[in-house]
Amino acid sequence: MLESWALGLRLSLKVGDLLWQSRLPGGVCMYLGERVERMELDDGSIRDEIIYDVLHPTEGMVSEPDYYYETLDRAVDRAAKHSY
Repeated sequence: MLESWALGLRLSLKVGDLLWQSRLPGGVCMYLGERVERMELDDGSIRDEIIYDVLHPTEGMVSEPDYYYETLDRAVDRAAKHSY
């Protein structure tokens, strides 16, 4: 288990934990695992990126950077602050 920094929060996740997908279509996802991928940027520099593997109810299996996900508690808090 890697300790990830998602949206500025250090997360220690276990398989089966629920996360909120903070991009369209959004929604609750089940965390399945993570890995580090080495990415080459346009300027030739290298950056390591944490990739989450999740199960989304409509998209199915998704593998993408951790910054698209946050805890359910944080998503609820953020929504409450921005409600009218």
